[in-house]
Amino acid sequence: MSRFLDKLRFQVEPKKKTTIVLTDRLRYIDRKRRLFTVPEGFKCDLASVPKIFRSISTPWNQSARAGVLHDCMYRWAEVWKIPRKESDQIYRRALMDEGVPGWRAWLQYVALRIGASDSWYDWRGTHAKNKGIRPKMFRL
Repeated sequence: MSRFLDKLRFQVEPKKKTTIVLTDRLRYIDRKRRLFTVPEGFKCDLASVPKIFRSISTPWNQSARAGVLHDCMYRWAEVWKIPRKESDQIYRRALMDEGVPGWRAWLQYVALRIGASDSWYDWRGTHAKNKGIRPKMFRL
């Protein structure tokens, strides 16, 4: 069974109103019993959804934790050793764990598969010192 273990606690970064900073860690256990820990201090934009896909996006309160987890997976794929497709699949599952209907989570997954490859490859080319705080993963 997959699930989030923590509430999402953050502050909006004063200089960038679209960026949040976690004020506490965010942990998620997936179906393979891996514990993903997004560290306190991690900065992200939650889920940046292109206009074309906004009509299928979920309410903020159901997608925020999944968005933070997914942003961290894309940024730090080399730490968690997870390919892009699996990151997107974990995001889909995390949405469903948050109560998002399966059909809507699937549509968001498809939107990621179509529109997020540039972001994935941008992070692959970014030096670790520019990615922010390094996350952790454990196998339970």
